[in-house]
Amino acid sequence: MNSVILIGDDRLLLSSLEKISFKNCIGMNRINNSLALEFIEGRVYFDYNEDISKDYELYEIECIPINNPKFISLTYSSKSVLKKVLLQISRFDNLIIDDDMGNIVSYNEYISQI
Repeated sequence: MNSVILIGDDRLLLSSLEKISFKNCIGMNRINNSLALEFIEGRVYFDYNEDISKDYELYEIECIPINNPKFISLTYSSKSVLKKVLLQISRFDNLIIDDDMGNIVSYNEYISQI
């Protein structure tokens, strides 16, 4: 399993993600601060943890163009499932992706790379 971090504004919440009708999703399960989605080709897990922001250096936080950013970890079993899910959450304005490899990029830039 691999993961990325979704960075967004106050609308980036598990409850907002839970309201999306993910195409070809065969199962959704919400437990506390986690949301699991199951697809035929794999799974994704959204995890909200306020402490994620503590993993960032001050200069990294300062370069995020969002006031009071929210962080959600997105763990995925395959790139195809990741892309499928990301394409369906494009409604979140100014979404930023931390690819967990040292790059913090815009949603559009990340989507074009996978």
